[in-house]
Amino acid sequence: MALDFDVDSGPSFQDHVQSGRDSVLKGRTVSQCWHDLEDQHPFFKDIAKEGRLRGESLGVALAAIEGISCAIKRTNLASAFEDATVEERATAPTSSSAPPPAAAAADSELHYAEVLARVVDAYLRLCGSTPVPTRAQWLHYLQAALAGVAPIDAEDGNRPASGFSPTSTHAPSLTLSSSMSTIGRYLGKLQTTLQTVAQELANSNNSTRCAECEDGSFAEKELKELMRCCIASGRQAARHTALSKTEGGAVRKMVKTLQDYEGSSTLEW
Repeated sequence: MALDFDVDSGPSFQDHVQSGRDSVLKGRTVSQCWHDLEDQHPFFKDIAKEGRLRGESLGVALAAIEGISCAIKRTNLASAFEDATVEERATAPTSSSAPPPAAAAADSELHYAEVLARVVDAYLRLCGSTPVPTRAQWLHYLQAALAGVAPIDAEDGNRPASGFSPTSTHAPSLTLSSSMSTIGRYLGKLQTTLQTVAQELANSNNSTRCAECEDGSFAEKELKELMRCCIASGRQAARHTALSKTEGGAVRKMVKTLQDYEGSSTLEW
């Protein structure tokens, strides 16, 4: 004779306890958990305060970089228009298809200004996507910004590394302004860094070093390189006649903001 046991297939007492515990934990907010940490470990208050200040200062610095980049592009557009107008009046028409030297230099300066603006936009999107950018994330955004840009000589911003201008239509002997030479050297150095990082990340045997660079320090170091470039170029742009006195003063304030941030210490966890 078979015995027929009525076995309850519903949740057990332990299941109810675990479910209730999960509900309590899910109901806790992040802020409450952080307050609990602050109560147990007072030094977390200092970390939270420092982190908030660093986040605010980074936001201000990124805004300053964007403002300086716009000023550089505007002043170069004005200079290119002035140079083209003067040279059209001074130079007789010729059968040569090559543009005059001033036009070639102005074209290269505009190109550098546009590439710099793309780099700035890449950093804005990178910092807006994550508080701690990894090298792979940095590489993704910056590679896209410099896509299609011909190699630039990192030692001499006046000429591309290939021996031709960025548009590959002008003679290599160009005389750029000191501001744009600075930008050219920065872009050339950035291209080299991108190649190095891409090779290192592709090397599976380099996993140890990659892990050491995932704390955001690499991206911050590279961001400060951009800041130094903008500081030097921003000083030149602030004195340009295309900007009003008020606009020039605003650019100088942006430069001062970057100087303060670039000289500050990073947050040590």
